[in-house]
Amino acid sequence: MRESVRPLILRALEGAEDWAATATALNAHRQELLRLVREGRGAEAADLAEQHIRGLHGTLVEENPGE
Repeated sequence: MRESVRPLILRALEGAEDWAATATALNAHRQELLRLVREGRGAEAADLAEQHIRGLHGTLVEENPGE
């Protein structure tokens, strides 16, 4: 699945208006996800991962209609 959406993700990230802010937000999500996993809070980690994926998908769909 990752390979199938890779071009969409790359295009969206390349088109980010503020790459520094985008990178900071993505890194914060990853750090929070890692923290939750390390603390054994799997259900919360799963929820966060789902929110991250759905949020990114929404961005890709909005920016790339018809794909």
